Amino acid sequence: MISQGLAEKLFPGGGAVGRRFRLGGTSAWQTVIGVAGNVETRVSDARTVLQMYDPWVTRPVAATAAAPAPGAPRRRTFDRRLLIVRADNPSAAIPEIKRQIRALDSKQPVERVALVADLYGDAFARQRFVLILMSAFSAIAVALTAAGIFGVLSQIVMRRTREIGIRMVLGARPSDVRGQVLRSGLLLSAAGAVIGLAAALAVARVLRALLFG
Repeated sequence: MISQGLAEKLFPGGGAVGRRFRLGGTSAWQTVIGVAGNVETRVSDARTVLQMYDPWVTRPVAATAAAPAPGAPRRRTFDRRLLIVRADNPSAAIPEIKRQIRALDSKQPVERVALVADLYGDAFARQRFVLILMSAFSAIAVALTAAGIFGVLSQIVMRRTREIGIRMVLGARPSDVRGQVLRSGLLLSAAGAVIGLAAALAVARVLRALLFG
């Protein structure tokens, strides 16, 4: 069975069921018996929906091993099996899962038990670190910008102290003076916002590479 994405890639015209393909020039031909829905997986930092599902069949032992007796069951060649369990409290269910496995087969080893949330956390650790780092630098940039605007406004007010005093003597209201100073600050903020948005659009491709779905 192959995924829908692989079917569209191998057979763009449709009708994948019953057709054959092979993975390499010397590999055996594979016959498609069905098409499954896409399940997105990650290979390194790339995402893919190209999957092929091999049948879980009983195969003979390797040629280097002793040949089985006539009529004896053939041994499986799988190196491991994966069991996925859904539970309301996954951490608390782990001991009971191990007990049930031992009850079914006391010789069956449980190699690794992991929570799906932890697996996702490990898979996206690098992306999470980069985003946290970018968020920290963004917060620092906002703080520096606020301090810079405050300093510029303070300098403007200090330079215009005499002008403000004359305006007040001639009848200007304090609200008018405050509005004039705030307008100057808003103009600076608007100019910074325009420059910042232009820079954000320029690095949008870098940010898009860190997002999934």
